Amino acid sequence: MIEDLDFSPVPSEAENIFRMCWQFENWLRQMVYIRLKANRIDWIEPIKKAANQWPPRAKESDKKQPYMPTAHEAELSYLTFGELWNVVESEWKLFEPYFPQKAVCSVRISEFKTIRNRIAHFRRPNEHDETRVKLFMSEMEAGLRKLCHEYTVQCRPKNMNEDPVVQNLKSDWDVIGQGIECLLASHEWLYDSDNRMNPRINVGLDFHFFEGASLETGTDVIYRVGVHGTKKDIDIPRLFKSTKSLHESLLHFIVDSKFSIYFTIPAVLGGEKCFELVSEIFNIALNSRGSISPTSVEHCRKSWPEYVLWPDHHLVNYWDEIKDPIIAKEPRESAN
Repeated sequence: MIEDLDFSPVPSEAENIFRMCWQFENWLRQMVYIRLKANRIDWIEPIKKAANQWPPRAKESDKKQPYMPTAHEAELSYLTFGELWNVVESEWKLFEPYFPQKAVCSVRISEFKTIRNRIAHFRRPNEHDETRVKLFMSEMEAGLRKLCHEYTVQCRPKNMNEDPVVQNLKSDWDVIGQGIECLLASHEWLYDSDNRMNPRINVGLDFHFFEGASLETGTDVIYRVGVHGTKKDIDIPRLFKSTKSLHESLLHFIVDSKFSIYFTIPAVLGGEKCFELVSEIFNIALNSRGSISPTSVEHCRKSWPEYVLWPDHHLVNYWDEIKDPIIAKEPRESAN
């Protein structure tokens, strides 16, 4: 009956719940992407198995309207929440460090799905739904902070000399025609000129480890390659376009500033492959220097795919001292 429909403004609790659902689901997609790609060369296989249809029909439908595009390109972005959680459960050992005990988590996820579906289908929430979701977000917070810490905080192995990428860099970098200095020191760098005091760019190599990391197999180890401009800015759009053929092998293309761009590479690809990627990135970066406008970069932000991270993302810049919740329970004030 038409008189049974509610035409009142959107309830505030529904807005708050939607905000938290949006953030959690996006974080979960990032977590699934990172954890699988850092552990398996065939990382897409568990996602295919969890999907009811492959490739997801939602992506095909979305791309049928080229006049109203979005930046999303990864099939992972088109999985339903249920399919996404099926991936987590099927590979639970990879995700266990970031969640409460599985039995407890299953109950919380079941409640979350119910509340999420109410909001997604525009039904008025239960009077306690917002409180339940806030509690759930609080329980998820520690796991997300752990993920951000592992992904952003540098951790050098004691046996760094035994790492295959380091070995290749030390033995072959001069052959490539570049200079190298202090690779194993606390502030190592590779540079593009025999005159170390006047390089055009510097390239740094950092290590990042997840729980249970193994340098021997490369699982749960990430190389973070930093490209740092010296005399000129780095032309970010040009560098992105020029490295496009490498992106499938990367985890993220990270824009930290107009002077510093980072590439994260899963070590599970193998030492030789990772070394090739570092070398190619360096040579491409040499030809990607120049002035850029804030407008052109902001346009890229709206059009580049999911694996590009920007300076305000916690996976780019994170410190344990950060007290604000990663999943905000209240609206953040506009920067403007």
